[in-house]
Amino acid sequence: MVGYRIDFSQDQQSDANGDAYSGGKLYCYTNETTTLVTLYSDAAATITAANPIVADSAGRLPVRYVGASSPLTLSFKTSADVLVWSMDDFEPVPNIANAALSGYLPLAGGTMTGAIRFKEGDALTAATSIDLDASGGNLNHLDGTTPVTTLTLNQGAVRWIICNAATPFTHSANLLLGGVGFTAHAGMILVFMGEGSGVTRLIGGMTASGRSIVESVAVQYGVGDQTTAISAGTNKVRRRAPFAFTITAARASLASAQASGTVVTVDCNNAGNSIFSTVITIDNNALTSVGAATPNVLNSSYVSVADDALIAIDIDACDASTAAAGLTVTLIGYKFNLA
Repeated sequence: MVGYRIDFSQDQQSDANGDAYSGGKLYCYTNETTTLVTLYSDAAATITAANPIVADSAGRLPVRYVGASSPLTLSFKTSADVLVWSMDDFEPVPNIANAALSGYLPLAGGTMTGAIRFKEGDALTAATSIDLDASGGNLNHLDGTTPVTTLTLNQGAVRWIICNAATPFTHSANLLLGGVGFTAHAGMILVFMGEGSGVTRLIGGMTASGRSIVESVAVQYGVGDQTTAISAGTNKVRRRAPFAFTITAARASLASAQASGTVVTVDCNNAGNSIFSTVITIDNNALTSVGAATPNVLNSSYVSVADDALIAIDIDACDASTAAAGLTVTLIGYKFNLA
């Protein structure tokens, strides 16, 4: 057990004339009650001691400990049990010399030297809204298959959830999951952080097989070979997506630039819908769209790519006479690993 210290050893209890309250008694109660708490004489809170605490001939009280950090009511009385003073809401302090707290980190900062052990909180049951602040711990197990759309978590607080079932999590304004929802599986670990204003964000996790839940990906589509001049047209390349993913950026490059004429303009369609509101361009004499005069802009309605979705690349414009060649389109984003 961890002992919490009640320490008046440096405070001499004396009357208005400066005479010590020899044999004075400090009664320690559960806060705002007359229920005496259990006191201990050792920092590990294993050896019980008398309550009240009795002052020595100099009016000094020995250090005593309680087994919990809960507030106390303290009442100091004379040896004849005449009340001298009383206070509510006294908070005992952790004993940092205790071996169980040898790695105690001061509030003002410092270096943690001991191991961190997170407290397991209450078992949770899936519901539309779950209050993680009320869970009583940093680590919780979650049962049930009701879709979760809101997690309440104080700003800066972090919680680990171990899923015991196929629980769906729905992306919402209150629960940020990277834009798309997913269904967890038994053994999956999810890590959430509270951002304030009622917003909680998924910041990490691991599948039961040990894979990171969120993984960065880049998918490339080559158009033609490296030397044959490209030409305008639709469906220059048609490929199936190798997995479901979300596009966060796109770029294109050439093996050989064109010197003049209509700039190379490239579109990419996700299941028949352009992923752009402003398509990719590669300026003349340039080999990449990175730094183009007109940057491409994604259309957020079509950046979520389903597994096996048809991806088609169009060349909207180019000047074939200057032999731009070796076009590659790169889609950058992330995917969820759910198995």
